[in-house]
Amino acid sequence: MQTFFRRLQRQKGSALLQYAAITGILSVATLGVLHTTGRSMIGLFVQSQNTMTHNNTAVPGAPPTSPTSPNTPSPPTGTVMPFVVEGQTEFLANPSTRVVSHSFSIKNPNQTLQAAPTFSLTGDSAFSLSQNTCSGMIAPQGTCSIKVDYTASDNADQHHATLSAGAAKTALTGSASGFMEQWTSTYNGASMNAGISGARPFGTFVIQNTGSKAAGFTHQTVGENPEQFEVFNLCQGITLEPNDTCNIMVRLKSGTLRGTFRAEILLKGPMAPGTTGVFSAQRT
Repeated sequence: MQTFFRRLQRQKGSALLQYAAITGILSVATLGVLHTTGRSMIGLFVQSQNTMTHNNTAVPGAPPTSPTSPNTPSPPTGTVMPFVVEGQTEFLANPSTRVVSHSFSIKNPNQTLQAAPTFSLTGDSAFSLSQNTCSGMIAPQGTCSIKVDYTASDNADQHHATLSAGAAKTALTGSASGFMEQWTSTYNGASMNAGISGARPFGTFVIQNTGSKAAGFTHQTVGENPEQFEVFNLCQGITLEPNDTCNIMVRLKSGTLRGTFRAEILLKGPMAPGTTGVFSAQRT
């Protein structure tokens, strides 16, 4: 009788093992081990329903899992973005503020430490780097700052430069106005009064270049009665070095119109405008 039950147990166990192999609940290797060890097939079959199969397909009732592999590559680190430069890029100078300074924030937009960028300025020499707090390694999303100076010594429509912070490029512009000291004019004090006929005396203006650079100028007669005067610009076509002088001579034109007439001479050059100031002469 005991031999009969053992035979029946083995037959039922073999049937259950075959069912498990067909449905994929147990691996083939595991089934072979279980069959040869002679363990209770019924108990192992029930226990195996709450396990995962060899191909990671969950049996009903088993919690979901995420398969991993030691050969899975790490996610790419991504492209390193250039530093972000923020600040006022337009510089405006005048005689009372010859040096204009703007600060620029330099930001590391990456999620990793980055070495501080190298800074340079190319373009007009009116721009210069005056301060730099960026050194060593810049923290992720961290900032540092630099300062750029714009120095004007005369009027300029516009100066241009490019600020480089590593691969980041920022265009800078600068302009200056109100510089009237490039030229000074001194009148010799002679009277230019004249009659309807007779001599017409000259008045002489001594023009001096009081700027820091050599320059020349042209002129324009303006004011109330510019048409009543003759102007002889002996400075025309001459480049004056700093502190050099030249003369402009003025007199009344021939005419029959009597009265007192006024005008002034505007000096125009690449560096700065200037004026002789208002002068007058009487025709009697």
